[in-house]
Formats: sequence, structure tokens, C-alpha cells
Amino acid sequence: MDAFTLALVTIIILSGFRVEATTFEVRENTFIGCSPKEANLISSEFRLTCLKEFPRICYQVCLKCGSGSLSRTFGRDVIHLSVRDCDFRGIDAILIFKRDIVKRFMSGYGQITFQGYKRKEKQLEAQRNKYALINPQKNPKLRLSLFLDAMENAEKRALIPDVGHMNQMFHTYQNLWRCFQLETRPSLFILDLENVKKEMNAVSGILNITLPNVKFTKRHSGAQMYKMKKCGKCQMQYAARKTQYSSDQYERILKLYRDDVQCFGD
Repeated sequence: MDAFTLALVTIIILSGFRVEATTFEVRENTFIGCSPKEANLISSEFRLTCLKEFPRICYQVCLKCGSGSLSRTFGRDVIHLSVRDCDFRGIDAILIFKRDIVKRFMSGYGQITFQGYKRKEKQLEAQRNKYALINPQKNPKLRLSLFLDAMENAEKRALIPDVGHMNQMFHTYQNLWRCFQLETRPSLFILDLENVKKEMNAVSGILNITLPNVKFTKRHSGAQMYKMKKCGKCQMQYAARKTQYSSDQYERILKLYRDDVQCFGD
């Protein structure tokens, strides 16, 4: 039994929060064993970010999974590594990050709302997608319903500004999924953004290193600035993010993220 396998059956107790190392093992097995539909976009090469201090430890993060905050957390002391044909030589462990599916969707919805429709291409999008001209402060449920209509229609979805933020988490991690079908691979740690600070501490304990503390930022975020009366789009972003979705809308969101439900549920 190697050091990583031994570590994965150890229970780590940190800061009053009990993190079982087997939790990471369950998530890894769920991810590796899932059968996604989006796997047809896979390429033979993808990039990881590795830490200069611990060059055998690398990570990958999807949009709306704290990517900006994690980038600032790890700072500039990183190495960008291209992995080709699933050659992980020199890498011992990979960290990836997941987020509650509906919370991530609502965060992306809020960010798209924040962008506004002043540019010509956004005016075109607004004309074709009815949700775009509805104020989420005045009619939030109707706006969300129409936004879901656009997300469910390939042509209308393509017109949504910054729609890449709405991609499934699996879209980012699909190359890892393909490579992790092989028997020879690094250890994989899937961290939940809701408990990321404590889970980072847990991973530090398992790997016997000291990872940095996560520094969350809310730059240009309606969650931070919505109280500013002069920032109308901040208030709109906040209203969009905080929309009280119905049970039907909840199910529609999950249906858009079938691969994430299957590959990251725990």
C-alpha cells in the first residue's frame, strides 16, 4: 500500500470539522465511474496548473467554481503544464473543484444579468431572447423561466453573452475523466466549494504539505455592491441571483446539468 492509498483511509479532524479522507475517494470513484453524454468534445491535450512550491501537485477549476478566488489564492507562483495523451508523469495529485449545481447556475445567471445589453451584439441577443429586457427586480420568476427557455434552445443559447459560464462543470473536467479511465493515474481530490477551506486543510494533511488558505473575492459582484443605489446593474445581478425558483424551474436546471448530477453527486 503506497502513501497516498494509506492516506485515503485516514480520518482527518481539523478545526472542529470532520473530513473523512474516504469522502475524496467516493467522489473520485463517482467521477471516474459516471457515463456522461458530453464526452464527445474530448481532446488529446489539456492544461493543468501546478504549484511551484509543490510541482507534483496540480489543479484545474471550472468557471463559477471560485476560479477567480482560487487563482488569487495560488497566486503567480504556478507552472502551466500541458498534458498530452494522458501522460501524467511527474504529477502525484490533482485537485479539481465542484459547486452545488443550482447555486452555480444562479451565480452564472446573475453574472450574465450584470453584463447588460448596451453593445450591439447584446441588443441583438435581447431582441431574440425575451428574458433579456425583463427587469429581474420586477418580474423575477417570469425572467428566469424565459432564461431557461433560452438555455434549452441551442440557437437562443448561443446568443446569450458569456454563456460559457453556464457550461456544465464536466465540460472543463472531461479530459481528466477520459484519462482517469486508465489504471495508472495520479490521486484525484474533488473539493466542494461550500467547504473548500476545510477540505483544502484536509488535503494538506493527506499530502503532508501546506496549501494556502482560500481567499474569496467578490470583485464586480452584485452580491457585494447591490446596496449601492448608483449601481443599477449590481442590483439587477443581485435580484437575478436571489430569484426564488419554483420546483419546476429547479428540475429544469438539473436537467440542463445531467452530467454534473451524475458525475459530481455525493
